[in-house]
Amino acid sequence: MFLNSHVFELAKKLNTEENHKQWTGLRRNSVFYGLVCYINNSISLCLSDNYTSSILFLRRATSVQKFSKKLRITYYRSLGQRVGVHAYRNVIRKTMRRKIMKLFHGEQVLIKENNLLQPQIHTPLGIIEFSITVSDNFYYPEKSYKLKNGGSLYKYYYDSFDCELVVCRPKLNLALHLTVEECWGAVFRIKPHANTQISTCSFSASWKEGYSWTDYGSNTGEDLEAVEYENQIYRLHLGTQDGDMLMARRNQGDMIPKSLCLNSDFEKHGFILSSDKGIKIPMTLIDSNEICQVHFLVAWNKNIKEDVSTWLAVDQFSNEILKGEEIL
Repeated sequence: MFLNSHVFELAKKLNTEENHKQWTGLRRNSVFYGLVCYINNSISLCLSDNYTSSILFLRRATSVQKFSKKLRITYYRSLGQRVGVHAYRNVIRKTMRRKIMKLFHGEQVLIKENNLLQPQIHTPLGIIEFSITVSDNFYYPEKSYKLKNGGSLYKYYYDSFDCELVVCRPKLNLALHLTVEECWGAVFRIKPHANTQISTCSFSASWKEGYSWTDYGSNTGEDLEAVEYENQIYRLHLGTQDGDMLMARRNQGDMIPKSLCLNSDFEKHGFILSSDKGIKIPMTLIDSNEICQVHFLVAWNKNIKEDVSTWLAVDQFSNEILKGEEIL
């Protein structure tokens, strides 16, 4: 059990002021009393063999602001004596790693990944890597974290800008007769620091050497820039929003910088760069009070003639991608 019997008995004995004073000699509004009452209220979660329920309890307990730091340390140390040092350390790691995302928003307990790799997706046709350049300089993520539903968060925190990348499975809304084997999305957000600007930047989704596709071709649609790759076994689509959609978002104030100006159809249709290597999204000047957001989607399935499932799967909005991890 997560809590032993004497803690449970303590919670029961504190039902009245008189018993409370006899048991602890502390006032009802004391910090310690607040902790025990919280245990009492959450006892249904604590007395569970379910590890997730126990984690949920600790997450809630550590968020109660009136608990002093000293008390939390004492409580966790006593917990360690009861459940064992190894389990205690794992609980602390998992419950105390609540990191703050600067550009995305959502309730996440972020578990730091030990092996920091270039953001990528492994597909049956090879590996697709995601990258960012700012003022013609290539930047690597400084840290990466595992998200609760299997996705990852990458942080690029540098002297002149902050950038975050979420890579996860989106929530797809395809018709019942349409299915894909896998679909992954990647959402970038970037913001210059105060009193600075990003003159130019670009976001890329590109194939790593060693891919196995044998044929490719442009496969765009309304508001969609996409490339199709295939071999005899699999078909894969890589897609993003086209110049028309980026301009529509710019006009709506939807995280596209005001400096973007694509007037003619030629400019709009030629803005996104797609090829056998992948897709590249260039971006114009980003001011210090602006956040820029772009995304990529990758979907694959067995190579079935006339099947449009993967093409439709990469025609999604960023919020549909982020719903996969309950992030805004």
